[in-house]
Amino acid sequence: MSKRSDDPGQGDLEDRLSAIEDRLAAVEDALGSSSRPGRRGRSLRRGGGALEQRLTEVETELQESRRLNMRLAELTDIVQELLVPMAQQDQELLEERLKRYSASL
Repeated sequence: MSKRSDDPGQGDLEDRLSAIEDRLAAVEDALGSSSRPGRRGRSLRRGGGALEQRLTEVETELQESRRLNMRLAELTDIVQELLVPMAQQDQELLEERLKRYSASL
């Protein structure tokens, strides 16, 4: 039997821990000492290949998303560089930035 303390919450916690220990012991007994995986373990191992494949796909999609986000940021910067001179009606600065952008392509 477990020791009870004067704190009612502590006793409740000890009871729960004892119940968990009992359940764990029952599971260990049910599994026995066999080192062979059960049906569930074998199916998890077989399904691992699909998970690895999906992980690879997600990583590829993430890289594509990052690349597109960088491109979007670059285009936003370009638009901002062009709109400010247009709003200020600075034709020389606008032409200079358009030439610089065309050269970067």
